[in-house]
Amino acid sequence: MKPLNVIKERKGLLFRNLVLVSLLSIGISLLANFFSNKYNANSILLWIGVSLIFIVILVYLVIFYKSKEYTIKEESLFITDKKGIFLPINRFRLSEDMHSSLSSVFKENNTFKEKWENAFKENEIKNKEEFKKMHISNNEDIIGFFGELVEYIFLKKLSVITVDYFNTKSNEIEVLTRDKISDYVLQNRILEMISKPFEERSAFSNNKSDTKDSGTIYAMFANGVVYERFELLLPKGTSLSKDKKNNTLIIKNRNYSICFKHGFGGFSSSTPRGFEKYYLNKGFDEINHYSFTPKLKIKLNPFFFLFFSNWKNMNWIDIICEEFSNYFSFDKFIEKIGYEYALTNIIINENCKKSERNNDATNQVQRKQNDYRKNDEITHGKSAPAFDNHEQQIIELLAKNSSIEEGELGKSLGISLVYLRKMLNSLQEKRVISCRMIGGKKYWLMLDRNNHRKTYSQILNEKCD
Repeated sequence: MKPLNVIKERKGLLFRNLVLVSLLSIGISLLANFFSNKYNANSILLWIGVSLIFIVILVYLVIFYKSKEYTIKEESLFITDKKGIFLPINRFRLSEDMHSSLSSVFKENNTFKEKWENAFKENEIKNKEEFKKMHISNNEDIIGFFGELVEYIFLKKLSVITVDYFNTKSNEIEVLTRDKISDYVLQNRILEMISKPFEERSAFSNNKSDTKDSGTIYAMFANGVVYERFELLLPKGTSLSKDKKNNTLIIKNRNYSICFKHGFGGFSSSTPRGFEKYYLNKGFDEINHYSFTPKLKIKLNPFFFLFFSNWKNMNWIDIICEEFSNYFSFDKFIEKIGYEYALTNIIINENCKKSERNNDATNQVQRKQNDYRKNDEITHGKSAPAFDNHEQQIIELLAKNSSIEEGELGKSLGISLVYLRKMLNSLQEKRVISCRMIGGKKYWLMLDRNNHRKTYSQILNEKCD
C-alpha cells in the first residue's frame, strides 16, 4: 500500500465529484425554477440546466468508457544448462508444462531440438561482432519458436479454465477445435505437432489398434511423446487469430477481446539469492537464466456491460486474469513456496552450525591447553609453590655453570651442604633440573617437559610469574 498515492487518487476523485455534483445541482435547480414558474421563466435557463445535466452525464460516460482496457504484465523466466538443455523448475507449473511440451516436440523433431540447443548453448565468443551475431536477441527464428511455445501453454491453460467454468456445451457456447482454427494451427509449430491426430504419428503406431472403440481420446503418451486434443470452449461468435505484425495472439468477440503477447526478447534474468544452490541443486555458473514478460490485455465493450445484465458467459474473464498472474509470475511462485522464509532458516542454521564449529574449535583448543597445563604440572611440579630465593639462585647458578661443585654452590649461597642437597633433590623431583655424570664429573642440566635442556630464562618465565 502506498498512502500518498491513495491520498492523491482520492483528492482527484473528490474535486472531480464536487465539480460534477455542483454542476448537476445547478442544472436541476434551473430546470426546477423553469417548471415552477409554469413555463413563464426565461427559456435560456431551461437550456442551461439541460446542458449542465448533459455535461455531467457525458463526463461520467466518458469515465466509464475509459475503463474498457485492462493490462496485466508479469515477470517470468526459464532456465537452461550450458548445453542449452531446458531445465524445469520443480513445482513451478509453467516451467513444468513448458518442459513437457518441449520434450515431446524434440522427441518427434530432432531439427527443432538442434536449433534450440544451438541457440541456447554457451559458446566461446571472440569479439563483439560475433557476440551480436550469435546472441539470442538477434535469432528471430528461436524467438518465434519460443513465442509459439508460450502461446500454446497459454491456450492450454485457457482451455482448462473455460472447461471448468462452462462445464457444458450449450447453444451459447462454441467449441474451437483444431480444424476450426486451422490457420493459426499452421502458424504455431508446437500446437500443430502436439494436437496432430495420433493416428498420423509414428510414435503412437502401437496404440492405434487399442483405441478404435475407446471413443474420443483427449490425451495420450508414448515414450515421452504427447498427444493432446485441442478444444477451447468460448462464448459463441468468438474467433482466434494471430497478429504477426505485433506478434500477438487475439481471442475476439463482439463484446470483448483478449490479447496475449509472450514478451521474450532473448535477454538474461536473475533468481533470488541461493536459488540455484538450495532449490535447483546446481551451481550458479552451471546454468543460464532467461527472462520473458507475458502480457494479457483485456478489451471490453463498456456499453454492453452498461446496458445488459446477462454476463454469465463473460464472468470467466475475471478468472483468467487471476489465474494468469498466478500461473506466469515467477515472483508469485517464489512467494507461494515460501522461499524467502526457507532461505532465512537456511542462513540461520548455517550461522548456528558455524558458531557451533567455532565453539567446538575453541573448546578443543581450551582442552588442549588444559591438557598441556596438567602435563606441565605433572612434569614440572606446577602445583608446587613458586621458587623461593634460594631455589631461584640455585637455578641461576646452575644455568650459568652446569659443572659447579656442591660445596662451591653452597658457599656461594651461604647455606649448609645438607640444606643445599635437600633443595637440589626437590628441584629434581619437580623435573626442573637433572644431574648427569660425565667423565666422573657431575653436571646439572635445565629440563623442559620432554626432559630436554632448557635455559634459565625459560624456566623462570614459566615457574616464577
